Amino acid sequence: MACSLLCLTNNMLGFTKTRLMFHFGFFIKSIVPMGSGVVLLALSPLFMPITTPNGNASQGLTHLDKTLESDMSQIFFKRKSHMPLAILKILKTKPFFIILLMALCLLPFYATASDTKPINLKVVSPYPAGTFTNQLIEWYIESLEQESNGTLKFTNFWGGSLLKGKETLEGIQYGVADIALLIPGYSPGKLPLAFSHYAFPFAPRSAEMMSEIIEELYNEFPFMTQEWTNHNIKAIYNGTVSDYGILSKMPMTRLQDFHGKKIAQLGGHFASWTQASGIQPISGMTASERYERLRNGVVDGSLLTPSFFVDFKEYEVSKYCIMTGLGARVPFFVVINMKVWNKLPQNIQKLMMKVGKNVQLKHAIATDEKLRSDLNLLQSKGIQYNGYLSSEDIKQWADTVPNTPKKMCKSLENRYPEIRNMAKRFVELAKGKGHEWPRDFKLN
Repeated sequence: MACSLLCLTNNMLGFTKTRLMFHFGFFIKSIVPMGSGVVLLALSPLFMPITTPNGNASQGLTHLDKTLESDMSQIFFKRKSHMPLAILKILKTKPFFIILLMALCLLPFYATASDTKPINLKVVSPYPAGTFTNQLIEWYIESLEQESNGTLKFTNFWGGSLLKGKETLEGIQYGVADIALLIPGYSPGKLPLAFSHYAFPFAPRSAEMMSEIIEELYNEFPFMTQEWTNHNIKAIYNGTVSDYGILSKMPMTRLQDFHGKKIAQLGGHFASWTQASGIQPISGMTASERYERLRNGVVDGSLLTPSFFVDFKEYEVSKYCIMTGLGARVPFFVVINMKVWNKLPQNIQKLMMKVGKNVQLKHAIATDEKLRSDLNLLQSKGIQYNGYLSSEDIKQWADTVPNTPKKMCKSLENRYPEIRNMAKRFVELAKGKGHEWPRDFKLN
């Protein structure tokens, strides 16, 4: 269409002076050095009818090229002082402005073609493709590819095929991969702030609420973001798991039923909490190993989120389920190597943050919905679901657990002087969103 308009303009103007074309070409080359070739090529229909010295119009463009080469040499090396006068003469002509305007209109197309060179990034996750947890990052890259119109391209390494879970932090830090679904719990010594909310028992049960609280803490306390920066990493958004339940071989409906039971579970603060209830915590085994321990009677139950009970089919070797109220968590972050991030165009950075925020909310809502559907599925598999522990039992349990929030603050106060302010804010934000803490944990 552009060429048709140019041809039409040429016929209307009826140019016959090769020097006009030369001075136009020289002016364009002086203001758009990288794009002059493209502009002159796009304007070739204007040059074609130019009459050459022998009267052969079909050789107009060839003659123009030779003239440009000859006159360019004369202007730069023989008549340099006359160059401003020549340009001023051209500037006074109406045809010049028409041609210049049309040429400049073509420049955005040239720039767009240059700016849309694909950006290829390597993405890793320890989780298999298609699992609910891995959808936290799969949804992200799918949306980015679509919304960037193909500018962003990804090479995916799922299931720990490039980096195992415990290798991810250093793998992203040193550029083995560009983007990752990272689990701070694998590196609590290096990322204690990202893991700090695990010190609070009986946290909000809503994954959506927990996700919002963690995001707000990062917005309010720059030292939390700095923890990632210290490892050459930028955290883009977070990911959640639901509240925790116990799947057991015998009924556990009241707190007193917990006494003496051997329960496979996480270590750390979780072990401190369950010991206070009378449970004998058994940690250090993978989710897949729990199945065999339950089947062989080595453990009496498994403490995890119901989604894991479903994914690893623990319902085949258990009979009962009860929810503990220990709270939903934010164990995942989708992160990017900081050097890679800094090299990305600003519009791509904004897109990645926008899409990340959308996926964060989408996955958190889906986590809450999946908890309900997983509990229904467990019942369809023959599991007797006994709901949540009563409020009385939860308060009794909360009163007996050690003050792990205070312990966490004490251990980090030298490295992070604001840690207590952050911990207090965590409690306040949860209250403000409607959560009722069964115990007031003193942090000083």
